[in-house]
Amino acid sequence: MASKLEINVQRLLSCAENIALKPSGKGDWRLEKYIATLQAQLLELEKSESGVRDSFKNYSKRIRFLAGILEKRQHAADEPNSPEGSPFVSKAPAPPNAKAMEISLKMQSSEKRNLRKKLFETDSDSEIRQRRASKQDDIAEVLKHHQEMQDQITEDMVGLARHMKERQLLARDIIRNDNAVLTETTKLTDKNYEGIKRETERVQEHTRKCCSCWIWMILFIVSAVFLGMVVFIRIVPKGA
Repeated sequence: MASKLEINVQRLLSCAENIALKPSGKGDWRLEKYIATLQAQLLELEKSESGVRDSFKNYSKRIRFLAGILEKRQHAADEPNSPEGSPFVSKAPAPPNAKAMEISLKMQSSEKRNLRKKLFETDSDSEIRQRRASKQDDIAEVLKHHQEMQDQITEDMVGLARHMKERQLLARDIIRNDNAVLTETTKLTDKNYEGIKRETERVQEHTRKCCSCWIWMILFIVSAVFLGMVVFIRIVPKGA
């Protein structure tokens, strides 16, 4: 079972290899701190552990490989124009594991890419200045065209906003007039309804009065006829 110190060494090695995978210059100072810490902890591990010789050798190879990578990067940063065949290239030992192989391949790819970039940079300073001046003129022309387009769009938007405001004010006046007419119509309707209601009540009252008069008249006529018949029967003799 791995001790706490060995687990810490494994964790630091993994972090250092992940940093080494990043492009040169990004985290090199952290890689240097990791390597110094790993070397110190490797010495402690060698003193305290007796049954991890194979693991110790593997850790030692990985740390030496990372140290060689760091030295190579520092030399490239100090002498950016150094050729690819510099003696520092051979200082990094052979990759001890798959991640170290990935780091080595990535560095080789970066070196070849940088060398290819230098080989293709053959333009003279005057040509570069002419190209930059031409590019600046083109950029100025494009910016001027874009500024004119923006001014035109701004004018169109202002005109559209003014037109929309006029339409909105016109619609507001129309709605206000319609509301006034609707209010007046409502008032007239209520007034007519009240008048119709009063006239209906008067008609009903008149109708009730007329019906009462006719009923009394008919009762009077019926009573008179009845009394006349009674008087007629009593006056006129039966033999006649």
